[in-house]
Amino acid sequence: KDRLYISSTDSRRRRSCQTVIAIAIENLARAIAPVLCHMAEDIWQYLPYPTPYKSVFEAGWVQLDASWHNPELAARWQYLRQVRGDVNKVLEQARTQKAIGSSLEAKVLLYVPDVEKRQQLQALNPSSEELVDYVRSQNSVIELAAEEKAKAVQDKQEEQAANVAKVLTVKTIDAVETVEKGNQPSEVIEYAPVAEPSAAAWQQLLDESAQFLTDLPEYMGNFFTEYQKAIVTLGLLGSVLLTGRITIAVLDTINQVPMLGELFEVLGFLFTLWFVFRNLLFAENRQELAAQVELLKLDVAGNDAAIVFTQQQPIVIEVPKKVLVELQPIAQMATATAEMAIVKAPEMPKATLSAIDKQSEILANITLMPDSAKASNAVDELRYLFITSEVELVESNVVIAGLPYSYESPELAIGVVKVGGHKCDRCWNYSTHVGESIEHPLICERCVSAVDGKF
Repeated sequence: KDRLYISSTDSRRRRSCQTVIAIAIENLARAIAPVLCHMAEDIWQYLPYPTPYKSVFEAGWVQLDASWHNPELAARWQYLRQVRGDVNKVLEQARTQKAIGSSLEAKVLLYVPDVEKRQQLQALNPSSEELVDYVRSQNSVIELAAEEKAKAVQDKQEEQAANVAKVLTVKTIDAVETVEKGNQPSEVIEYAPVAEPSAAAWQQLLDESAQFLTDLPEYMGNFFTEYQKAIVTLGLLGSVLLTGRITIAVLDTINQVPMLGELFEVLGFLFTLWFVFRNLLFAENRQELAAQVELLKLDVAGNDAAIVFTQQQPIVIEVPKKVLVELQPIAQMATATAEMAIVKAPEMPKATLSAIDKQSEILANITLMPDSAKASNAVDELRYLFITSEVELVESNVVIAGLPYSYESPELAIGVVKVGGHKCDRCWNYSTHVGESIEHPLICERCVSAVDGKF
């Protein structure tokens, strides 16, 4: 979910998730086609991409790639899922005590004594320095551009001031020469020069006008989006008033036709008599009318009723492991118009949670597969596995021992604390680097890269 919503549209991180979902939904449709044929066909017809087959029944049975069978990878992820289960217990403890709200408000501290496993987990916990460096490089570019723009404006102002000073100097010299020649009285009247609009000023005015005309559709769209309800309401009121005026005018015109108004009154009276005789006089007709009204209400308001089973005998479905699901219909309720079904499932064996110290024996026997090449793919990371904002692997369990929300075993130590930083407005993760970006001050370093198509 994080990849689909956060990453850029064409990033490998997001497209790989879409590929897995596509394979899963196609095989799911193939698997349910023999039993739920209509649902499977609807799924296939509404796939948002073209397929070689026009129907799910032309696609054949479930297709599995032999390369997907990887016991070493399965064992590796079995270990990671067990670690996630232990982390979730500590997170739930902190959530119950109101120390955190969602798991994104937490920072997980892990200590693994086994050096090899700690290195493997560390490979799944890369640093975000590259993303922070990208934000800083973008800030440097923006600051450099701003400095160049400010310098250009300053140079332009200095040039304009120099031109004004030059003009004033020339006029002062001309005035002094005129006084010395005696052509004018000795009193010299100086007038402040009126600066004429330069070509740059006209160009700036034209640019602002063009920018306003360019942004006008966006302004109109934002205005309509912000006041959409008010505009629609006013439009509906205007339509009602206009329709009322037209209806009154039509009725006035009809009333002016001789005998036409009286004819409509007679027809209305006769229709009322027929409706009462047909739908209200007898009890059977009244029940039929009530059923039709209920059906109309269901069509308008929607129907959230469950699947209806009209068979009077229990339906028994046999599935693998001989699990039986018995569906027993109940009698139709007096006030209900649809038959309801109660699904009675047999009691499933409850999963028992073993103590962590017993699970540690299992964890110790599982060897993590080296996967350093794939550790930095921005997908297989501990923070995404735990759904937290930050994960830190510590070198000693001393730090974890003093935490109020922690767990320790011979193979693993877990601690949960409140994460630092501010909440990102885009991904809702917390980061200490929110606000560092000049262009995007409300989002984290990861979302800055994603907005620019780099993540």
